[in-house]
Amino acid sequence: MSYAYLFKYIIIGDTGVGKSCLLLQFTDKRFQPVHDLTIGVEFGARMITIDGKQIKLQIWDTAGQESFRSITRSYYRGAAGALLCYDVTRRDTFNHLSSWLEDARQHSNSNMVIMLIGNKSDLEARREVKREEGEAFAREHGLVFMETSAKTAANVEEAFIDTAKEIYRKIQEGVFDINNEANGIKLGPQHSPSSPNSPAGGAGLGGSGASKMLPHKALYQALCRMGDKMVYPLLPAFARPAWNHAAGPKTVFFWAPTIKWALVGAGIADLARPAEKLSLGQNMALAATGSIWARYCLVITPVNYYLCSVNCFVFLTGFTQLLRIAHLRYTNPDWDKEKTQ
Repeated sequence: MSYAYLFKYIIIGDTGVGKSCLLLQFTDKRFQPVHDLTIGVEFGARMITIDGKQIKLQIWDTAGQESFRSITRSYYRGAAGALLCYDVTRRDTFNHLSSWLEDARQHSNSNMVIMLIGNKSDLEARREVKREEGEAFAREHGLVFMETSAKTAANVEEAFIDTAKEIYRKIQEGVFDINNEANGIKLGPQHSPSSPNSPAGGAGLGGSGASKMLPHKALYQALCRMGDKMVYPLLPAFARPAWNHAAGPKTVFFWAPTIKWALVGAGIADLARPAEKLSLGQNMALAATGSIWARYCLVITPVNYYLCSVNCFVFLTGFTQLLRIAHLRYTNPDWDKEKTQ
């Protein structure tokens, strides 16, 4: 069957969390209670429809044993999406998520969409990991979160399809370079070069697409690739989720807050200036934008703590200057008159 796009997925997590059962439920719609341990990597595929387009999902089910980690790492680079799985009935599988996530982000393209999956939600009586803990981990690391049951099929379809929808959204926004198959995306025979929704400014198939790409998109993707190689490895752990934030491109959710640190520095430098030389309007705008953006960062999903922290500082610098101006006017009631004379 023809398709518009092919998305490559990888399923990762500790052994025994139900990765193979999730794949079997999604591709064959059946549950196998007893399943042999995966040796190396297994494969499955299925066609889905997004926005009227046929999309083929090519899914690689990896072994969870430590002895196969080197094999698993070799599949990260060519994946557009990943399902990071843990077993809600085994605390140790949840505790190991940070190690799996670090591995994935170190060896994959930084645009890869990662869905955090808490599997075996049907075993409520044996639960060791609360849903709130999974949600908190996802928020902290900029992941999408869902609990599933491979046995009852609860949320299994949604987990795979929602990940595909997020990849498709990034394609439409020009985040993924669809002419580079190393990103885990391949154009299919059904893809129409003249389609208004065609990424890369209506680029055709093959290598000629890059030459037809709109200049601003080409520049954006070049900056993204440069950042992936040179900036991302140097980021502290708290800033890395902002780089791959699901709610927007990295230019908005990483570079914009980084540039805002310059505003914070300028605001701190203003503390050395006499209060009578401060601008009331400028600092009101600074405090207002800082508070509005800080609130926005706390309601988007997942929460962007990095951008929130920057805007909190922006608000505090503006608010501090407003207090200084208010104190000046309170202690010198005739200041405005002296200023106009």
